[in-house]
Amino acid sequence: MHVKVNYPDAVMQIREIKCSVKAGDIIGEKLENHIQELDDNITVKESRKSGIERRERILNIQPSSSSDLETRKIAVIARWCISTMYTERILQKRLQSMLGDGYNLEVNIQQKTVSVTLQLKHYKNRKVIWEMLEGIVPLDQIIDVIIIYNTYRAYKPFTYKELKVKTYDQLRTEVIQ
Repeated sequence: MHVKVNYPDAVMQIREIKCSVKAGDIIGEKLENHIQELDDNITVKESRKSGIERRERILNIQPSSSSDLETRKIAVIARWCISTMYTERILQKRLQSMLGDGYNLEVNIQQKTVSVTLQLKHYKNRKVIWEMLEGIVPLDQIIDVIIIYNTYRAYKPFTYKELKVKTYDQLRTEVIQ
């Protein structure tokens, strides 16, 4: 934390000292901001935009123009944590670190399928999840990423007039509050 020193009034009236203290305060604040930015960018989950951009350059990730910061963080985590080992536990940990909650992983060894069911709030992340699974899961297994869309039951408390202002696609894909 940058400490501003309060000098006596007699000393602060000297022009050279006043300019020197002012310049030192400005440089100290800039230094403090840079240190805070570095501190914020230590982990991917808490990274600012600058930290995510740096990691995207390192990993050669080209974000789409419509990607928000959270989607970009998940893409970085998916690429950053690539491992060659494949176990259900590793998949669970990877999905937990990427999504938190709101997913269900099912691995069927007999049928050779890996199925991830995502809640609607993770709709934007489905492509990243698919790519991560393609990189980890062996080629002889079938990958399935399923989105749980809104159903009629979710809209039962609303009137027709309230729902009329939205399109069918909006009703199906927007998260209900």
